[in-house]
Amino acid sequence: MDGDASDAEWGSGLGTVNSTQFGVTWDDDFWYFSAKGGFSDTDYFMIGIDRDPTNETSSNTGGTAARCGATFPTENKPDYILVQRQNTYARESWGWNGSAWDQSSFNPSITSDYDFSGAGGDYEVKLRKSTVFGSDEDTSPVGFFLWLSNGSCEFFNAWPPENPNGWTSGVPTRFLYAHTRFETTDSGRLPSVYGSRVAWAANTLSVDNFTYHYFGEDDSGSGNPWLSLTTTASGAGGASCVVRAKAVGTRAMEQTSFTGIQRYVDFALTDCTGLEVDVQMRYEEAELNGTDETTGQFYRCASLPCSGSWSPVSGGTYTRDAANNNILLTNVPQTQFSYWTIGDSNTPTAISLTALTAENVPSGAALMAGIALLSSIGLLLAVRRLQCNRRVE
Repeated sequence: MDGDASDAEWGSGLGTVNSTQFGVTWDDDFWYFSAKGGFSDTDYFMIGIDRDPTNETSSNTGGTAARCGATFPTENKPDYILVQRQNTYARESWGWNGSAWDQSSFNPSITSDYDFSGAGGDYEVKLRKSTVFGSDEDTSPVGFFLWLSNGSCEFFNAWPPENPNGWTSGVPTRFLYAHTRFETTDSGRLPSVYGSRVAWAANTLSVDNFTYHYFGEDDSGSGNPWLSLTTTASGAGGASCVVRAKAVGTRAMEQTSFTGIQRYVDFALTDCTGLEVDVQMRYEEAELNGTDETTGQFYRCASLPCSGSWSPVSGGTYTRDAANNNILLTNVPQTQFSYWTIGDSNTPTAISLTALTAENVPSGAALMAGIALLSSIGLLLAVRRLQCNRRVE
């Protein structure tokens, strides 16, 4: 670590929000974190670590309580938090003790296990994996929250972008909806494409003709939220109607027969009656996965991985805004809520060779080898070869 989060070392990182580029990478022993630009040496770079991110229940270990500008979802709570500040060379490690954050609950050795370097708007941080997992650190799932707070611990930016971003006067602490999850951190992975962005949010849809924003746009007037539900004239679901949404972005679905975009939303409804809403969902260009935006539509399945079939979501009229990467469908009844994604009019919903290979396109060399096999061994062995070469990440 040299404190310079250069492009030569980090490339484009995980991505950029409000002029700050955030990054995560690793080797056999350490995780490395970076933040570049958009802050000063008096600001804090904060890192939250969820050691059991696949346990998406209230029994997920860790804490939701505030720490230097952020609180966290029940389903994915950090167990440990690292605090870095350049001008005072602050290096603090905090752990959740069951009721509060304290520094005696997480004590990686400074320099040998945990350290940072930075100057002039760049941070690089390292943490030894075994301080979190002890063993199996390469093959254990892990989730990372990355955020920035000013010298008074007032939040002003975060990764992933499904989180709030921007400083708000009088609101020093913000709820972080999303973290970046890695199923493993073993060698041979490219973090920018291997990680998934997992976000959680819930609203009580009790008012007619009202728009409820989810994730980072909950208090924004941008008009382009990651997800919004607008109740129709008489479509509120009742005083205690709660719609909870889990969004997963920049990650392909489990291997199924469906070739939709690389983003899905899992809806869960509680105590709702007669709910009817207009649904708007945003996506990123990098998530399209070959989907035609101009004919994009919502698809749903009862479970994920989809054990049945994907079917078009029933509703009213579509509006597609390819320039701003969002799709709107009006008059969706509550019976349609389950696992959703976006496909196009050409998306297959039955198993086919095209659907099976679309999620893992062979390299040029592999394709030529496949052609040679077709010529010399026959179609059956070639198909078996393609199946054996499929990779599940």
